[in-house]
Amino acid sequence: MEGSLVAYKVFTNGSVLPASDVNTYLMDQSTAVFSSSATRAAAITSPVEGQLTYLEDVNLYQSYNGSDWVSPFGLTLIKTQTIGSAVSTAVVSDVFSADYENYKITITGGVGSADSTFTFQLGSQTTGYYGGTLFNVYSTNTASASGVNNGSAFTLVGALNTAGQSMNLDVTAPFLAARTSISAPYARQNTAANGGFTSGFLNTSDSYTGFTVGLNTGTMTGGTIRVYGYKKA
Repeated sequence: MEGSLVAYKVFTNGSVLPASDVNTYLMDQSTAVFSSSATRAAAITSPVEGQLTYLEDVNLYQSYNGSDWVSPFGLTLIKTQTIGSAVSTAVVSDVFSADYENYKITITGGVGSADSTFTFQLGSQTTGYYGGTLFNVYSTNTASASGVNNGSAFTLVGALNTAGQSMNLDVTAPFLAARTSISAPYARQNTAANGGFTSGFLNTSDSYTGFTVGLNTGTMTGGTIRVYGYKKA
């Protein structure tokens, strides 16, 4: 069946194995491993819809959807980075690309030197109207809302103290030449403020490939930053 994958074929002893069967049933339906997308493009000049490959440089499975190589999974781990010791910022590079439009960024493990919250900066951008709305819930069963106007980074995207640290941040369109928006629930690990929710946008149309996680106060030690890409379709 030229131009499309067939589901399955059982080979029996003594049957003739023509080159077309080898190409269709074995080569096209196996997971081919390549060092990079460039080596894959040189080797597979006419990909078949449904064909599956693995790229070693980015540790990524991709399948061909008829027009492009895409992740077959809903959420794909792009990068894992360990936070250093007693640092106030962590720079993560080369994670946003045309492969994905939307991303999830998490921080787990490690501790902070004091009760504090995380900030999130795109690239080296410190101006351009980082705006947002912050909703805070306290242990006294009260709540408050506030706004941020033209800040130097997104604030309250996660929290940390001497007991631990956590962040669960969604980022929309950081690589596209369009406004980037974020949303993040956060949990304060102290007895005064339980947590809240932050959302906002950066009023620029620039493309970014990386980001910086910072702190409102204190330092962080250990923990793991993970960046995931959401499948486009």
